[in-house]
Amino acid sequence: MTHNHWKPFRRAGLLAAATAMLATLGLVMPTRADTLDEYLLAVAGILIDTKLRVDTPKEEMNLINVAAQQYLQEGGSFGLRSIGQAILKGQFPAAMLDPGTTGTLTFQYIDPTTSLPTAGPTVTEVDYSANLDPNNPSVYTPLGFSSDAGSNFALPYTMGLSEAEIRATPLGPGGAIFIGGLGGFNVAEGYVAAIVPEPAAWLLLGIGASLLAMLKWRKFAGRAAWIVRPSATTSLVARRLGAPDVLTRVWTMGPSIGEPGWATPGATA
Repeated sequence: MTHNHWKPFRRAGLLAAATAMLATLGLVMPTRADTLDEYLLAVAGILIDTKLRVDTPKEEMNLINVAAQQYLQEGGSFGLRSIGQAILKGQFPAAMLDPGTTGTLTFQYIDPTTSLPTAGPTVTEVDYSANLDPNNPSVYTPLGFSSDAGSNFALPYTMGLSEAEIRATPLGPGGAIFIGGLGGFNVAEGYVAAIVPEPAAWLLLGIGASLLAMLKWRKFAGRAAWIVRPSATTSLVARRLGAPDVLTRVWTMGPSIGEPGWATPGATA
């Protein structure tokens, strides 16, 4: 049976593991994302799935979009005409950002029926915070604040190694702003997911440069012969990079310097 035939079984097993992980935390994966609370739980589950390699980043983005559409649709049906929305790099409900790079966070009110900007209660400041661990979706770390209404309360955000669910909390002249949504949750707060994309081309170039440097060193030390022999680890790396199996093993060193050959699985020295 090929790897592709096993993939549905592997996905089902990892999805069960993600659901079990949420259950141990007292959380239940919702079947829909009608309320704000259900939407945030759905996003946490999606982020966990990606950590367990159930979903790719593109699949992750699509699933978050589906959950957001359900949340917005139900909000519109409930009669809401203005909800808070956090935005990253001009995108919502999720945006991809390479680790170490910086994008801009902003906040706006949007109409849940159209997803377009709209008016809402007066905002004087927006506080931003981030959840970096979907296993603890209620724990948020402060990122900073902005009181610049002219820039839609812009704040730089530098992506780390962990994906994040970012929250924007608007404050008005009288303090925290509250807009009652479905289930009684405060939909004045807006959220956007920061997603780590697939490894970029620069990583492939780095691997290639390292292999070339190693090959030159081996040639300097003695005659070297190389083979491409996939292993469980390198096959996984290659699949994640969307590239063929990379060069993985030195088959033998030159007999001129008397070094022994390196045994390969299934072969004799």
